[in-house]
Amino acid sequence: MTKFTARQRILAYFESHPAASPADVARALQVTPANARRHLGILLADGRLQSLGFRPQPGKAGRPQQLFGLSETRLGENFSTLADIALRVWFAPLSAEAQEKAARALAERILPVAEPMRAWHITRRLAFLSEKLTALGYRARWEARAAGPRVVLAHCPYAAIVDRHPELCRMDALILENALFAPVEQLSRREKNELGLPICIFTLR
Repeated sequence: MTKFTARQRILAYFESHPAASPADVARALQVTPANARRHLGILLADGRLQSLGFRPQPGKAGRPQQLFGLSETRLGENFSTLADIALRVWFAPLSAEAQEKAARALAERILPVAEPMRAWHITRRLAFLSEKLTALGYRARWEARAAGPRVVLAHCPYAAIVDRHPELCRMDALILENALFAPVEQLSRREKNELGLPICIFTLR
């Protein structure tokens, strides 16, 4: 008899429900709301679900309920497959030096940086970087630490293919270096935080 994991059951539920809240999922699958939210958060971070906005609750106090649905990739878009193939065709024949140059070129185009930013205070640069990366799907924030500030990426826009393409992680590091005008070191790569969600952490060296 085939057993399905909780997340497989949730994805199967969304196949017949275009939009649902954590409360909807909890009721349908007979799990606790906290359990439903945890699994939905993981599926959102992995790119298998997307946020569809919020559902107002007429006559009820409290915040509107967040709605989720299957991601475009899950619904049949093939961009991740195309990107995977394109990167393999482009990067595989290159030497290590040429791969570094290509990753730097990608970083400079994804988040262009103006030279006057070099004069900004580091906290202003970090705030700018976090805002721009969040707009690009990274859900970025920065943290002040005794050893130096850290940048936390709570979502990987390339989650579907990043395990096969470490050059994307190098590209992310170069995006940070360009915007901060300082070398950075990646401390963690899609390691799970206290909520079980995969995050990447970079620190200024």
